[in-house]
Amino acid sequence: MEEDVWQEIIGERVKADDVRRAALEVETVLEAAIRTLEHAGEAAYQAGSETASLIAGQRVTLAMSQLEVAKAVSSNALQELASVQELSITVTSKHAEQESEEGQQQAAETAAA
Repeated sequence: MEEDVWQEIIGERVKADDVRRAALEVETVLEAAIRTLEHAGEAAYQAGSETASLIAGQRVTLAMSQLEVAKAVSSNALQELASVQELSITVTSKHAEQESEEGQQQAAETAAA
């Protein structure tokens, strides 16, 4: 039973960490895409291509909204990881209490015998 709980905790930690890493990677790529699109839009505007500049601006807006989604996923992964760690601490402390109580009970039984 306890081993199953620990396996679940470890599994959730790994999943949360994987999601957090993936979200950070997506966030990095999207930030680079935003910078590239901003530069492309500025270059198009300077070259006199207003339509290309507008399209680049629209792409920047889309990339920024996707970046916000990636940040939200990353934040959720961190919250989930914190919850799993809290559960881990709770389970560990309960286990330590049980072992302590069992040890005291055995000592009392030994002393009584």
